[in-house]
Amino acid sequence: MLVGCLALVVFAALAAGGYFGYRYWSTLPGSEEAENAGGQSADADWGPSALAAHDLAQAQARIDPQVNRLAESLKRGDLQQVESMTLAETREDLRSAFQGHPDRMERFARLLATRKLIVAEGALAEFEVTEEGRVFTVTFQRIGDNWALHSF
Repeated sequence: MLVGCLALVVFAALAAGGYFGYRYWSTLPGSEEAENAGGQSADADWGPSALAAHDLAQAQARIDPQVNRLAESLKRGDLQQVESMTLAETREDLRSAFQGHPDRMERFARLLATRKLIVAEGALAEFEVTEEGRVFTVTFQRIGDNWALHSF
């Protein structure tokens, strides 16, 4: 038992060291990852500086019509329509969260009404939604010309 616990601790330390070592070495000048990322960490978090406010407003104008359709489907309790506007990988989670729970669908529609686009980069868009002072994140992914719910 002691040997197993010790092996687990050693493995966790090696994994953490590898992760933080990679992050450190990939940000050093001259590393391929730093050059590809324009001097930023290869896995840097999105930030508000990803797009200027003007660009965010344009991105939100493109995404809003589809998010509004999703919110309307949620208000109506039309789970099948909501699923059609969701990524295939997310549908099972969505179904288990909303099937038989119209109150949750209405709550999610209310949350979407408070949305504020904080990042739009490539095929992903991240919104902040609020409820009673709490902030949540909702992400959409562009699939062709449509935006699908990615995570909630």
